[in-house]
Amino acid sequence: MPDAPVVLYDGSCDICRDWSRRLAGWDDAGRIRQVAYQERGAVAGLPVMADAELDRALHVVLPDGQVARGARAVIAIFPEVVLFLPKLMGYKG
Repeated sequence: MPDAPVVLYDGSCDICRDWSRRLAGWDDAGRIRQVAYQERGAVAGLPVMADAELDRALHVVLPDGQVARGARAVIAIFPEVVLFLPKLMGYKG
């Protein structure tokens, strides 16, 4: 199992890559690992998932092995996102 949430996004999608870069910029602590699903073989411990399934929605694999899809994937990483919410909102403090 991965030791941090792994966001699997479509690396051939311009919008997906853009949001991945934004998320990476907000995640200074490196609490979330992001991988284009086309390169998921480089991450040990991920469950087997079909390309067709991954192509339809964002997926997050949690450290306990659960897989969240679509809007539920966003909700699944929310505990990690809350930690960098001030940066997301533009707080400079």
